[in-house]
Amino acid sequence: MLAVVADASGYVSSEHRLLERQADAVVDGGAALGGLGHAYPPVPTFLAGVLPGGELALSVVAALFAGVVVQVLAERLVLRRVPAVVAVPLLLTLVAAPAAAFVASEALPAIAVTALFALAIDGFTRFVIDKDTEGGFVAGLSVAAAAGFDDIALVFALALAVAVPSIAGARYRAEPGSAAATLAVVLFPVAFVTAAWAFLEWRFTGELDTAPFTFRGGVLESFDTAARTVLTGLGHVPLYVLAAVLHAWRRPTSLVGYLAPVLALVLGAWLGLGYSPALAYVLLAYTAVVTLRRPDNRLVAGLLIAVAILQIALSWWWVPTIPSAWLSSF
Repeated sequence: MLAVVADASGYVSSEHRLLERQADAVVDGGAALGGLGHAYPPVPTFLAGVLPGGELALSVVAALFAGVVVQVLAERLVLRRVPAVVAVPLLLTLVAAPAAAFVASEALPAIAVTALFALAIDGFTRFVIDKDTEGGFVAGLSVAAAAGFDDIALVFALALAVAVPSIAGARYRAEPGSAAATLAVVLFPVAFVTAAWAFLEWRFTGELDTAPFTFRGGVLESFDTAARTVLTGLGHVPLYVLAAVLHAWRRPTSLVGYLAPVLALVLGAWLGLGYSPALAYVLLAYTAVVTLRRPDNRLVAGLLIAVAILQIALSWWWVPTIPSAWLSSF
């Protein structure tokens, strides 16, 4: 509905417009695939090239993806027997936030990456903490799939890699090679996808895109700016902070994996890989909700409800940067 209303008012997101131009450039490259250098990220670019309806079609797909995200969150909360009085405010931190609405309707790569990142976090935690092998494959394949939507998936994979040694070492001390095995399960799929795409790009265009790794303003200054930007973004998502405290209280080792999105956002902003405040809000809010367990007592339940309501209010009063033209289209 948001996508249709915005399109009727004449608004087209710059991200979807860029995907349309990239799809046209790939087609102009001909059967020799000379335009392959314009095809990254490949999945949304492919969709932009084959779906009828132009940018509106991409918005509809993004909205459908967002619907799946909300359904998955609701399912997780039900399976974990979170009371409805707590679950509803948690879901509203995403459903009722302007930044989330923008990403869900006008930023297909961002909403897809958000969903896949959160699934990877959940699978990664189940793999290293609960010894759930399926969770490891879910984490690895989710990150690999995310790489097809946005190159920030690469730094997300790196963030998980940083978390692996400490968690695997603490959990599997009696099992030699546990850290290496965990790294292989989580990183091999995304490494394979990235290497395969890099080879195809080099094979058909003769060059590789290294523009994001330019560190505008210098390495140290860029890192300082990135860290400040992400820490400011955390102020929009107090639920993420509360969930981090709860994870540290219940199972301290899980906190390392839980904080991987923050590390990924810092690295992404530092390297120039498409960081946006709206993406950060949705990613952190989604991760907080999808990893929460049933409240242990009424105090915890009350804290979750209060912080969720605070976050909803903040999302309207202190809106992360999103195009004013989109807001004015409603």
